[in-house]
Amino acid sequence: MQKYMSVSEIAKEANVSVRTLQYYDKSGLLKPASYTEGGNRLYTDKELVILLQIKGLKQLGLSLTEIKRQMVSLDEPAKVLEILEKQKQSIQENINHLQSTLSAIFVLELEIKNSNEVNFSDYAKILSGTQESWDHLWAVGIMKQDLREHIANKFTKTSSAEATDFNNKLMGVIDEMIAAQNNGITPQSEAGKAIIESFWKIINVFLDGNMDLIPSLQEFEADLENHTGEFATKWKQAAQFINAQPNRYEGLNP
Repeated sequence: MQKYMSVSEIAKEANVSVRTLQYYDKSGLLKPASYTEGGNRLYTDKELVILLQIKGLKQLGLSLTEIKRQMVSLDEPAKVLEILEKQKQSIQENINHLQSTLSAIFVLELEIKNSNEVNFSDYAKILSGTQESWDHLWAVGIMKQDLREHIANKFTKTSSAEATDFNNKLMGVIDEMIAAQNNGITPQSEAGKAIIESFWKIINVFLDGNMDLIPSLQEFEADLENHTGEFATKWKQAAQFINAQPNRYEGLNP
């Protein structure tokens, strides 16, 4: 059975005035789904979605004429899916940005504890949201505490140039794996084995012989499956090479 809302009920749900709904009705922007015997307007959840869509477009500064042109018919599933996909991408971008900021704060916090000094340049970047050199830092946020501390301790003891060099080497070899797959090079070929060897040398350097970090590193790998950031996307694309060796962590040097 269809559930109906009165004009006051839908106005409360969308946090708009009854007068606004009356105006939208007269302008043809949002018509009621039905009327009571006494002529009162009745709305359904579908009209609520449309109303929220109008409200969102209005907040962007669009006029009612422009909003009419922007409105998407909710009777077309393909159009609704298109809207949902855009919203999903926008939300994921916001999640990645917030995760990156949170991770940057964590790293800066440990850096201050280790050096008893404040790097105001990094602090300013966090506050302004302009973390240009930390494109992949959001990944730190999904790591376990021991991996986070290892990264912070490792890279606060080195220069920023050394940290950037490590990041470039890691992303470079991952890009090599992706390119190799695109060119038909298999992990079992000599060229493929050479790329894999380079990758694990970099991982070995990262671990600094601390084999106790391997379980957390494996858990981090698994968690990347649920993320869509650039690092996670490339890691998953390179998975055929990364996972080519059975018991691959056993070959690392303590």
